[in-house]
Amino acid sequence: IAYLFLNRSPNNLDYFSDQVLRITDPAAHANLTQQLDDLRKDARDSQVATTFYPISIHVSPEDYYSEIVGEVQSFVGKTRISADIKRYGADWSYAGLRLSLVNFEELAETESRFGEE
Repeated sequence: IAYLFLNRSPNNLDYFSDQVLRITDPAAHANLTQQLDDLRKDARDSQVATTFYPISIHVSPEDYYSEIVGEVQSFVGKTRISADIKRYGADWSYAGLRLSLVNFEELAETESRFGEE
């Protein structure tokens, strides 16, 4: 899911948004649609592309929760303008043999549910 949210450019935003919404829990669809619309608008206005390189992934199957830490690089054209280590959390639901996304958000460095790395 981090790949779908964080590897984006102004040219592929609609495709990746559609892919995220395909795996989204129906109860969270409106919220994630708004979040993706905001990301699309920001990316188109700024012409910034981002690439995500995962470093670690932690999963709690009993809580339907996962966290991923990685480097997010931002580019304008071919010029890298930033590179930051970020942490993201994803909440999931499980119903009818289907795992669906409920929430995806950036977390503060100290916000991990898995303790310090």
